[in-house]
Amino acid sequence: EEYLSSNSWYMGMRTYRGRLVALVASYKVVINFDSSYEQVRDTVDEWEGWMDTQNKGAPDGVRGGFFTSARVHWWDTNRSMLLCAYYSIGAALAVVFVVVLLATLNPLTTVYATVSVGTVLLLVIGTVLGMGWELGFLEGICFAILIGLSCDFVLHMAHAYTSADQPTRELKSRDALARMGPPVFAAAMTTLSTGLVMFGCTFVFFFQFGTILVLTMLYSILTSLFFFLPLTNAAGPTGRCCSLAPLSTKWRASGGADKEASTEQARAAEPETGQIRQSL
Repeated sequence: EEYLSSNSWYMGMRTYRGRLVALVASYKVVINFDSSYEQVRDTVDEWEGWMDTQNKGAPDGVRGGFFTSARVHWWDTNRSMLLCAYYSIGAALAVVFVVVLLATLNPLTTVYATVSVGTVLLLVIGTVLGMGWELGFLEGICFAILIGLSCDFVLHMAHAYTSADQPTRELKSRDALARMGPPVFAAAMTTLSTGLVMFGCTFVFFFQFGTILVLTMLYSILTSLFFFLPLTNAAGPTGRCCSLAPLSTKWRASGGADKEASTEQARAAEPETGQIRQSL
């Protein structure tokens, strides 16, 4: 009676001016703060579904029950990081498409490069999932950071193929491999070696970061050499095939002609203006 007349918490019950206003029931949950996004999501959805069912059948005045746990406080952050990784993949592919198109002015080469970068990302994600990992908070951070590295080697090969001054696609592919193969391979080996050093770390994040870094470098060099170049060797553009360069040249020429015409008109107007000033 003394407790009910006070305003305090006691054994999971909250009173206010002698009335019971809140009741807390504690249960054990099977998730931790570092559990995967899917596991936390399924657990939260299950509890919220159960609470909705209980609220619908509860008397008036006690239908505001809800579920919460300190172990799901990271859920929104976990979800945000995972969505950030997905958005980073989409942004990387979009940037690759725009950059390659502006650099090569060839939509076919652009499509080959974009598909190759997407292949690298799918291979890395598939390998990580095959290793038993789950896409969670730490994995989302690693992917968001390392997605940009998956684009480098394919972009170098695409530029080398386009700039190769050879008559056939086979010779252009061979020239791109001869000129860019060694530096790209050396860059892959140096970056891959930094990832191998992280395998000795006991901190989980650094170990996962090193693993994803090694996989990204490995699949990037393999895809650029054994997927992108075979594509260009089999069906790569040659000459002006699928090239936007003639349209660009024509547009610049028309812009230059219009500029020259306006300049001539301005020069032609100068003597007339001088004569008018002199007569005045």
